[in-house]
Amino acid sequence: MVNVNDIYLLMSTIAITHEVPTTANVNVKEIEQFLSPPITVGAGLEGSLISSQRAQIEILTSNVKTNVRDLSGETDFGERKIGMILNHFVTHFGLKVNSYGVNFILRVSCSAPGQWIMENILSPRISEKTGRKLVSGAGAVSLEAERKTWNIKFESIDENKLAVDFNASEKTVELPEADVLSGELKTQWELLVKFLGDLGL
Repeated sequence: MVNVNDIYLLMSTIAITHEVPTTANVNVKEIEQFLSPPITVGAGLEGSLISSQRAQIEILTSNVKTNVRDLSGETDFGERKIGMILNHFVTHFGLKVNSYGVNFILRVSCSAPGQWIMENILSPRISEKTGRKLVSGAGAVSLEAERKTWNIKFESIDENKLAVDFNASEKTVELPEADVLSGELKTQWELLVKFLGDLGL
């Protein structure tokens, strides 16, 4: 099984998709109940970005999607405020939720990540079918995981690191409470670590 000490968590996120809200004005003072000031607010191509460097949390909002990102790298998810913030947004803006997903972006120590992807994710028959030698590549899989769909991308980023982008999503009309969302983060993290071990990492 993969050693947790060989995994570096860059970001954990819970994102929701929703109907376009009737109002979208964010009151920064209200956000201060969750995030330590100073809080910065900016606009980009994807929507509005609200962030607290001290809390290591970013909130990205658009008309149909809201992401709360934890950049701390912590895996003690019960201590983090992602679920509380999302529930505040759903309640405050009266968001009609369509789905939500748990996302992890991580790096895993791997002595030959490109070769590992070729042997474990990409079909070894590609070379045979095309007559061309497979030298590298990124891989993506979608799996059924109980009531969720897992979408996982694997990519070699240097000689000894494998990049993994994991998303577990499900359709819903009601966002779970904050403590349930913290539990979801913990559960999906543990399942992902086991899955990587099952793949031979």
